[in-house]
Amino acid sequence: MTNTNLDDRVAQLEKIVATQSEMILKLVEMVNHLGTESAALGERLERVQVATGAQLEKVAGMLQRLAGEFGGEAEAN
Repeated sequence: MTNTNLDDRVAQLEKIVATQSEMILKLVEMVNHLGTESAALGERLERVQVATGAQLEKVAGMLQRLAGEFGGEAEAN
């Protein structure tokens, strides 16, 4: 192998390494972004669960009052 061929091959390998390094950095950025999004979605899900629980408690209270108005007994949970 001549020096020119060797220099060309080294240059090619340097480009490959640079490209792979850029790809790895972009992947790390994407993973970080996904982690942030995941945390935000987890917080949103928790708020929805709390709101849903409050709504279910409200509906249960309404059903108990309605049952009482019609002379029925509200079932204990």
